[in-house]
Amino acid sequence: MNSNTLYYLDSVCWSSYSIMTLEEGGRRTCIKVTIILVNIPVALFGLVAAGLGIWIAMDDPSFMHFTHLDEIELFDTSYVKTGSYIIVAGGFGVALFGILGIVAAATESMILLAAYTMLIALAMAVEVAATVLGVVFKHTVENTMEKAIGRSIREEFEGVADSENAFTIHFNAVQQKLECCGFNNSADFSKATKWNTTVDNVIQQIPPACCKNMTLSDQCVANPTPVNSYTMGCKEALADLFERYFSVIIGVAATLVFCQLVMMILSFLMMCTKVENSYNFKE
Repeated sequence: MNSNTLYYLDSVCWSSYSIMTLEEGGRRTCIKVTIILVNIPVALFGLVAAGLGIWIAMDDPSFMHFTHLDEIELFDTSYVKTGSYIIVAGGFGVALFGILGIVAAATESMILLAAYTMLIALAMAVEVAATVLGVVFKHTVENTMEKAIGRSIREEFEGVADSENAFTIHFNAVQQKLECCGFNNSADFSKATKWNTTVDNVIQQIPPACCKNMTLSDQCVANPTPVNSYTMGCKEALADLFERYFSVIIGVAATLVFCQLVMMILSFLMMCTKVENSYNFKE
């Protein structure tokens, strides 16, 4: 074998090795960039959510004014404060998750990549478990809610539009918002012990909140018809509302799980590539 042949074979071998190295490096770089690009908006979203939660918690009056919630007399502001703490915790959790993904991909640290992959797997497991529990205990929750609302109607509901009772205020608001009457139907109010059905010598069959036009409710409360009042129960209205947005909820959940699965696979591939490179280097 002459020197020209040896030179040619040597060139081919080095060219093949270079191409393989470039392909391998390019694949790893592509995975790294994808993980970083996906996690940047995740981290930013978490920080923005946490910032919003802190603003609500620290400066509740300005948030209420900004969102015009202070103009709604029926709105219980204590829910805003509680919700703000949940937003802060969730926001920081999402931000840390995104930052971990960015740092793990940028540094190609096996420990961080493994931690990131395990966190994704844990998040997916929790989501699946929550979905299963939601399906399993759906009827239990419905029955518990029906009993609780039925008891509140019997023991607390006052019927009047200007009531100061918390349950009456909120249930009136729900009926007007969802255009419904009672939880099952208007017959629920026949058991209301605190509702004075006689007002200005008019015997009310339904509370004013069940009327389509509360400013013209005198005729409606005494002689309710499908034309002037709501006949559907709030239980059915809530079910319709859920079904209306069910496809959106499923779509968002499926997209979230798919993105998490892709990120987990990419992280796993990056770890495998790193292990393979280390093994080849040792050889």
